[in-house]
Amino acid sequence: MFSRLLRLFHRENGDQGETRPRQKESGILSCKKRRMKSFWGRHMSAGRTSSQNCNITNHMKNMNKLDYMKFYIRKINAEREELFRILDIDMNTDLNYRMNTEFTIIKSQHEKTMLDMEKMKQSISDSFDKSKEFIEDNDSYSIRHTHVLKECNQLKEKVRMLLNENRKLLVEQADQEASFGEEKRFCDETSKNIHPKCKAAAGVKYSSRNWNMEETRTSSPLKRASIVGSLHVRSKYFISSPVLMAIICCNFFLYFFFLAMNSP
Repeated sequence: MFSRLLRLFHRENGDQGETRPRQKESGILSCKKRRMKSFWGRHMSAGRTSSQNCNITNHMKNMNKLDYMKFYIRKINAEREELFRILDIDMNTDLNYRMNTEFTIIKSQHEKTMLDMEKMKQSISDSFDKSKEFIEDNDSYSIRHTHVLKECNQLKEKVRMLLNENRKLLVEQADQEASFGEEKRFCDETSKNIHPKCKAAAGVKYSSRNWNMEETRTSSPLKRASIVGSLHVRSKYFISSPVLMAIICCNFFLYFFFLAMNSP
């Protein structure tokens, strides 16, 4: 590096090396030429002195630059040696400390990650147990749901059967009411043709049988219809006897009369 700087310095000062042969050549010049060129010689000598002064100043500047570069190189070398020394100290002394500190940090991080993994495993096991419980509950609920559906279907079937029975009963009740109306009309027609004396006998007959009119009043329409039907059957059997027919007609008439009186 120093050799390169010296070469550069010599290259910059190449004009100083050229002044010496020029001075020798000027001494060898003949007197004739000096006389002919006295004026021009003086002027050229003044130019040579000025060029020499410039070369000296350039040489001083270059020397100063060279000294500065040498000082800068020494400074850089000193800094480099100091850095190498610091690096050697760090590598020899602080390496173990740094390794220990980094090892402790890594160890703490590893322990933390292991704890997190244990917590995660525990949470996974808990969630798995809960999922099993939920599956069992779901199975039990599904079984209960099937039983409830079966019971609901059975109840629907029973309701359907009861509705059919109710419909049949309503039809029977309508038929009995129609027959009851016909029997009432028949009794009204027959009661008009009965002799007045038969009414007393019908009253004695009614008192001997001891009918309970209150029970008859509170009884259901179906029971009333059954009673009327039985009386109608009996009237069919005893229709041949005019006295018995008259008595039965009186009974019908009194029954409906008391029924109308006691009804609200």
